[in-house]
Amino acid sequence: MARNIIFSGGAIHTPYIEGRIMKIIADSLGIPPQHTFSEEQAPHSYQNVTYSYKLAHKLGFKKIAVATDPYQFAYMTGFLWYAAPGAGILSFLPDSMGKYIRPLPVFDKHQAFVQGFIPLEDR
Repeated sequence: MARNIIFSGGAIHTPYIEGRIMKIIADSLGIPPQHTFSEEQAPHSYQNVTYSYKLAHKLGFKKIAVATDPYQFAYMTGFLWYAAPGAGILSFLPDSMGKYIRPLPVFDKHQAFVQGFIPLEDR
């Protein structure tokens, strides 16, 4: 469905950079690393979209789509049209995920660990 994937999110609620850990997992699952990217600063959904959209343009991507779960899809649709003009929006049915879920591969999570991490709510 997509040639390239940008995973987005900083170390927000845990000491692991969300975008980086998702890229590591995707690469471990066999997605070619040259087609996976990480945005590592976003503290919440709105910045996930904004920062990733800017990164996609910087990388020269011509077609962009935002993929998210149904909950975020429902409350972010209006914002997506504003923050990511022209981007497609993809969602999924949570009960369909069962056929895609498999055990995670072994990977080095320490590559995404932040020393001295402070949770967002304490910053």
